[in-house]
Amino acid sequence: MVGVGVFGRNHARVYKELEQQGEPVRLLGVVDPNAARADAVAREFGCEAFGSVDQMLTLTRQRELQAASIAAPTVHHLELARELMQAGIDVLIEKPLAATLAEAEELVALAALWNVSIQPYAPPFRC
Repeated sequence: MVGVGVFGRNHARVYKELEQQGEPVRLLGVVDPNAARADAVAREFGCEAFGSVDQMLTLTRQRELQAASIAAPTVHHLELARELMQAGIDVLIEKPLAATLAEAEELVALAALWNVSIQPYAPPFRC
């Protein structure tokens, strides 16, 4: 989980609940530049805290990390997703996908180039 403000913490909570229900998901760690916030959320959900995506990507050496969610400020979506996708990690990005249409198009092109999935998050809703 990259970015553990309000939305990111909620993503982490849902992933942990799915894991506890026996779903094939495991929350390995959380990334946030605010170390205190990352540490607090990591303790709450029983995972590791990282200060950067680069630190978190060390997990890919064991092939444990297969996907990541991004809930950082929109202006950082492109750089964070690019770093993850280049490492072969599928990404789910909190809406909006990117800050501009050009950035969104770049994300889609990079996902195709590196053969990874990119998915904008769209919460379920009731009409």
